[in-house]
Amino acid sequence: MIVVRPTGTAEAIVTDTLHAYFNVIAETTDGAWARQQLRQRRVEAVILIPESPSAHLARGQQATIVFETNQIDPLRLAFLQADLKAQIADFNRQILTLGVQRATAATATADKRLEDSSARLIRIDQEANDPAALRPDVDALYDELAPTLEAIPALAAAAQAGTAFMPPEQRGPVSQELTQSIQTAAEARTTLEAMRAEAHSPRPSPARIRALAAVLRGQVDALEKQMSAIKAIPPQTIVEPFQGEIRQLAPYQPTLITFYAPAALALLLQHFAVTFAALSMVRARLLGMVEFWRIAPIRASEIVAGNYISYGLLSLAAWAVLTAAIVFFLGVPILGSLNDLVTSAVLLILGSLGIGFVISLLASSEQQAAQLAMLVLLGSVFLSGFVQPLESIQFPVRYSSFLLPATFGIQLFQDVMLRGIAGQSWYYGALAALSTIGLVLVIVLFRHELRPV
Repeated sequence: MIVVRPTGTAEAIVTDTLHAYFNVIAETTDGAWARQQLRQRRVEAVILIPESPSAHLARGQQATIVFETNQIDPLRLAFLQADLKAQIADFNRQILTLGVQRATAATATADKRLEDSSARLIRIDQEANDPAALRPDVDALYDELAPTLEAIPALAAAAQAGTAFMPPEQRGPVSQELTQSIQTAAEARTTLEAMRAEAHSPRPSPARIRALAAVLRGQVDALEKQMSAIKAIPPQTIVEPFQGEIRQLAPYQPTLITFYAPAALALLLQHFAVTFAALSMVRARLLGMVEFWRIAPIRASEIVAGNYISYGLLSLAAWAVLTAAIVFFLGVPILGSLNDLVTSAVLLILGSLGIGFVISLLASSEQQAAQLAMLVLLGSVFLSGFVQPLESIQFPVRYSSFLLPATFGIQLFQDVMLRGIAGQSWYYGALAALSTIGLVLVIVLFRHELRPV
């Protein structure tokens, strides 16, 4: 990625932090050059830093970091968008953490200034009778203490956010200390203003100077104690009160290959069965078998049963070979019952044969049958959950997924082989229903085929 910085001065915190979350290969102020690199596909994206992000934030607006890309692959673009959201969320947390860390550092500086102010107040008390020596010390005290008193409310407010998830017995005292620090800082600011005004009056009153110094010294001492409550809240707790952890409860954690292997097995098994069956009746017509069946003393249902058994056994043998291959060569386990796996394969084959025989009875040539079988395969690749989860397929298109045996075969094979469970029972019922509907359609169409011309 290439970062395009504003022509002016951008906050270094933005560009520096981006390097931790993105693969930044170059930084530039020339947006045209960066887009040229993007068009030539030398980089995947261009990051545009907004002008003066702090100015946007001061107006209560979000500063937008723009990512430009020329990606046309919808899948890669979806991954890029998801990754961008996650990276920007981490980036925001990092910015907040840095801000709170700076506030914490400011707290340490405030502690030092409060300590120095206490020493200076003692000296002011001793110089109350000497206006010439008093006024420079009071001015110096004002210059070093006033900014600290102005910063304390913001520091306390930031720390107050971190108390939201503390236990009640701890939250109460800490929150009270933080609230009291804001009030004490306001009172100390009033006392400091009064002391400065008195010191610069024509005739400063030593008694009043000493009284104000005593009051301010007490307020400063109180602030030093109250500032400990601000330092007690870790910056990470303020920015990220929660953290996430993934605990894997599945009995087996597959790799990308072992996860997709059962799905590919189900898809191939369906395609084999559909293709075998789709070419069967077309070949029978070419060989003249249909005319023989018309005059033979055999029922249509018996011929259909014979085709189901023969092609079913052939498909089952292909499944056994493929299953052995992925188990022994790819290392895919079979954690569930072998009986459940065989039942799933048989139901998947029966449902697929039904689709294949229907295609065969409707097609007028081998080329047409092969093309229709290929269309079933393509539809299964995109609608069965092989490429993307079924949940991401919008209705009513998702209804067509339930007409494909591979939709249920993929789920059953993955559940039995990788989870060790038989899957949901309605998967078996759905495959059985598809097989029954296919069988009925095949018998009806085949009886129509056997009618005398």
